[in-house]
Amino acid sequence: MRLARLALLALALAATGAAAQPWRYDREERLRLREDLNAAQREPRGRYRDDDAHEARRHEVRRLREEVRSGRMSRDEAVRSYRDRFGAARPQHGGHGRLSPEERDELRRDVQEANRSLERRRGRR
Repeated sequence: MRLARLALLALALAATGAAAQPWRYDREERLRLREDLNAAQREPRGRYRDDDAHEARRHEVRRLREEVRSGRMSRDEAVRSYRDRFGAARPQHGGHGRLSPEERDELRRDVQEANRSLERRRGRR
């Protein structure tokens, strides 16, 4: 009886070769992964996707910095010129401006609630 169970278990494991080796991908999945990798390698690796716009900003900053150093323009004039051309300064913190104390408290409560919910789902509490 014990030998029969062992043989049945061995047969079941042999029949489910894919389940026994989850790191093996079928051909279509390998091709999809390869395409994703190739696409990622083709994309620019910098923070900026629009290299022309970024290059224009850098060139303008260099030019204005040189104007200020040579004394032909004050720093305030250079800042005004830059902001007129490219708009106001970029918002900080991932696209958000500074948070008000109420927004900060609300965000903190939301994060704490999300953490509690995650712990409950994992069964820790």
